Amino acid sequence: MDTTNAPQILEHLNLSCSFTPYACDWIPGTARAVACGEEPKTTGIIQILQLNRGELQVIDKINLNRGVKCCTFASSPATPCLSVGQLDGKLKIIDMTKNKPFWEVDAHTGVVNAIDGCGEGWGYGVNLKNGVCGVEFDRKDILMNKLVATTLEGKATAFDLRTFNAENGYAYVTEPAQKATIWGVKHVPQNRDLFVTQGGNGGFNIYKYIYPSNRQLKDPEELCTQPISDFRWHREKLGLGVMCGLDQTCKIVIVTKLNLY
Repeated sequence: MDTTNAPQILEHLNLSCSFTPYACDWIPGTARAVACGEEPKTTGIIQILQLNRGELQVIDKINLNRGVKCCTFASSPATPCLSVGQLDGKLKIIDMTKNKPFWEVDAHTGVVNAIDGCGEGWGYGVNLKNGVCGVEFDRKDILMNKLVATTLEGKATAFDLRTFNAENGYAYVTEPAQKATIWGVKHVPQNRDLFVTQGGNGGFNIYKYIYPSNRQLKDPEELCTQPISDFRWHREKLGLGVMCGLDQTCKIVIVTKLNLY
């Protein structure tokens, strides 16, 4: 590959947090994002962030009884409802027009580590032999195609959801992707064959899915001094992303040259 065309990862804006941010996401159709996590007193907090004249500003917040570990707008992309998984095992849906939950369920007996939505009812279980830290479908607006799961010990598993065997389940491939726990995976909305992994060492890797294996596009870029807890692409702006890390920062990043792939 011609390395002159490799993507560049640029930190655009940086915001220090007074809490531990575990999850973030863009509010659909806006230049606003949410950062979710746990305060020192173990309560939950959701900060609403706004891009404004070259600054990342906190414009509002929502307080919850327990810390938030994961979040997504993918379960309701047409309405401003945020689904969150909490450290006490609860799953809640929050109406962002009223800044309060309107539905909740006991989803787990322990922490809800990851959440995603694809707009259809579907269930499947498989043991990956390591703790699962992140899962994501490659697209939300088509029939199921690929699902990537990341785990402890730096592995990423890509499931081909079009190939199913009654005895062995969905076809998949597992690759050692990073030399640290991979906290999550996020596909580029404009190109479902590109995805990034969030390393426990602060590394940020970009991959291209080439059937049936993965090819790395860019050497790891260290954007945090501690693990990257979450990363989300903007759904309308190619290469624009928001991320948060256990160094108590939220950042806006720009990844260049993705249009070449």
